[in-house]
Amino acid sequence: MSILSLSCGRRFAAACVAFAALLSPPIQAQPGEPFQAPVTRSALFAPAKDIVAVVGHEHGGLSAKPTESKRWAITGELKGDAGGIHFKPKGGVWNISDHSLFSVALTNEGPGIVWVQCRLDNNGAQDWANSSASQAFILPGERGVVTVGYPRAWEHDDSPEAFEPASSKPNGWRSHWKQFNPKDVKACRLTIRSSDKTIKLTNVRPYLAWPYGKQTNKELIALPHIDRYGQAIPFDWPTKVKSDADLKMQRAQEEKTLASDPSVKAFNQYGGYAAGPQLKATGFFRTQKHDGKWWLVDPEGKLYWSHGVCTVGNHAGVPLDKERRKLLAEPTVKGTEEHKVATVKVGKYGWGTDFLQLNSYRKYGEDWENKVRDITHRRLRAWGLNALGAWSDNALQDDRRTPFTEILHIWPGYHAFDHTPEPYDKNFEQSVHDAAAKLAEKRKNDPWMIGVFIDNEIVWHGNLVQRVLTSGPKQPSYQPFVDTLKKKYKTIDALNKAWGTKAESWDKLVPGKGKAWDADRVALFSQYANRYYRICREAVDKHLPNHLYLGSRVHTCPPFVADQIAKHVDVFSVNHYAPLAGTAQLPKGADLPVMVTEFHFGTIGRGVTGMSLSPVHDEKQQTRSYAAFVTAGLLNKHVVGTHWFAYSDHNAVGRPNENYRIGLIDVADTPYAELTVMTRAIGERMYDTRLNHDKPLLKELRQLIESAR
Repeated sequence: MSILSLSCGRRFAAACVAFAALLSPPIQAQPGEPFQAPVTRSALFAPAKDIVAVVGHEHGGLSAKPTESKRWAITGELKGDAGGIHFKPKGGVWNISDHSLFSVALTNEGPGIVWVQCRLDNNGAQDWANSSASQAFILPGERGVVTVGYPRAWEHDDSPEAFEPASSKPNGWRSHWKQFNPKDVKACRLTIRSSDKTIKLTNVRPYLAWPYGKQTNKELIALPHIDRYGQAIPFDWPTKVKSDADLKMQRAQEEKTLASDPSVKAFNQYGGYAAGPQLKATGFFRTQKHDGKWWLVDPEGKLYWSHGVCTVGNHAGVPLDKERRKLLAEPTVKGTEEHKVATVKVGKYGWGTDFLQLNSYRKYGEDWENKVRDITHRRLRAWGLNALGAWSDNALQDDRRTPFTEILHIWPGYHAFDHTPEPYDKNFEQSVHDAAAKLAEKRKNDPWMIGVFIDNEIVWHGNLVQRVLTSGPKQPSYQPFVDTLKKKYKTIDALNKAWGTKAESWDKLVPGKGKAWDADRVALFSQYANRYYRICREAVDKHLPNHLYLGSRVHTCPPFVADQIAKHVDVFSVNHYAPLAGTAQLPKGADLPVMVTEFHFGTIGRGVTGMSLSPVHDEKQQTRSYAAFVTAGLLNKHVVGTHWFAYSDHNAVGRPNENYRIGLIDVADTPYAELTVMTRAIGERMYDTRLNHDKPLLKELRQLIESAR
């Protein structure tokens, strides 16, 4: 079944199908150029080499049996939540460095929807290190594929210099924060769950795809690489823009699509639940627990669940130094309006070209910026989304048509170490209040602002206290630490005895060891974090008393830091790159609302080779992974929203480093119909799901996917 046949927003889905069909112009040679058929995505993902494996471990009631050469059947009755099969190499190790993709194809002949997670393991593999992973959701009767796009070390990249510093290259190279060695793979670990206990997976085929290296992929890395629309020249796909006329045609067709079914009927003006219970209306967003579940409440007093997306706007800049200009087939000409529109500053990398902005100018013509803002709000509403996440354009926020979150960055200039703020710096507290006061000039009485984040993904180094002590009295937090220790130990001799140290004075403390040191380290670290979040809380209360303090968008932190965060925030925000939405760093036992403020799943497509932080096989699996993640949030009593990262794809050659295929639209401003139909389907069902459903996740997910069958 196609996702595009979902019953929720049926007219919208049908219009999207028609839209996608019309966006398939024939491939034509440019005038005066020889025709060369470009590469399709399917060519990269086609099986290139079968994997020879033996079963290493079977658990949870599942077993694997060989059925034919290099094929398997996985069957059994699940004894718990999940079962598993570990395929291992016959020779003890797989060297898969000559390819870029490890796939397992399988057919689901069982009665339930199956969720397969696949992890490739090096020695010492954990979910967060020495491994690489992916997942797939497969309906009964379907054949599906789970694909791991594994990373390599920087020194193994053999692509041309012009592609630096993109995190994925068309030679097959990919980076990731996880360490992974494709020459030393010890196992393929399959974890299998289902909405039914009976598992029957047949024709299971592990294989490799996308042969690696610049020689094998010489056509893909040939320069120039980017056409006048910012699209990858060597690749082709049905909606690829070949002319300005294609852009105009897309615009006209999308107008019809949006007009045919413009909004989720259950939404009020804020995207709250118009037909839901009437709660106290304060004129601003707030939080409340209702029937045992946490919610946001909109300014009208209606239940609100934040189904949003980050970085909403028209930006896909490419930094262009002398070397990287070789990537462009047709740079904009200085002195033209196109050059003026497209030329942007790309952070520390200098000037570059913003192709999404340029294509928007070509597509919408005169007054294009206002037209883009208008269609962006209309898209979000038609796609079942009701929030602008972090880093969305200020102009969109000013329109007061879609609720938004604001983000303030305080710590630059006030670092302790790397990306850790120094809350004891003499200027820190005033800096926080100044930033909040400046925001209040514009937003203090704005009912469309949900709340404010202060900073983002702070790095709470585990050795922070050691580094403060080693830095000595010059570090602003050193003396407050000394003051705390003096109250406890009174004398330096008592401290030395407890820590097992030989510090000569309070001005020359050194890290200790043992239980007393461990306890004091946690206490000092907690004191440090508490001061940071307390000051941020006080600034929001003073300058933005009508709005929520949403924390710092935690990625990871020690549990004692999370304890301090929980004391001060209205909503505990987490950037959670995981298979399912959850409460992540929320302290055990803490009863707070949680907002997942970043997540995504990416795949190679439309010429963008970056598979993101959370790679999946194709757009179908991206769509289903999205649905599973958000549905898990709706079923979690703490989660009050999820914000996808990001609104638009990164450019094929990087922004400058990340080049991930994770957008709701591509660089030519073309929506991904399959994904946006799913976001609409969720928008249609989310309030009913949140209020009334307590069924298991996979059963809820299957009903969502199959709702139009």
